[in-house]
Amino acid sequence: MNHLGIISSDLMREWLCFYPCLHRIALLLKVSLHHQKLMSIYNGGLNSYYLLIMIVCFLKEVSLNS
Repeated sequence: MNHLGIISSDLMREWLCFYPCLHRIALLLKVSLHHQKLMSIYNGGLNSYYLLIMIVCFLKEVSLNS
């Protein structure tokens, strides 16, 4: 049985607790991507999971450089 979905969900919850701004940034970007029709992976866009990973990577990079 594959439990990667459970692990991914737990990881997202940890990130949301560690980065309080993550939820707001994700919503802002999702709305922007939706308006540009880039929120569907079937049309070459991103899904929510990949968007959160990209935001967390960015936040980690910013915190390392400050």
